[in-house]
Amino acid sequence: MESLAERRRRHSTEPETVPDGLIRLSVGIEHVDDLYADLLQALRLVASENRDEKR
Repeated sequence: MESLAERRRRHSTEPETVPDGLIRLSVGIEHVDDLYADLLQALRLVASENRDEKR
């Protein structure tokens, strides 16, 4: 099993009722601590990349 994160409303054809920044998490059967650690690692990576781009 695996968990996935998907950014929604990527295309103009999607309904406007879907918020621009919505991220859908599809969670598998991993242990909650593993899911939390993976999500935290991904968010830290994105935050770090965003800081680097702004410099």
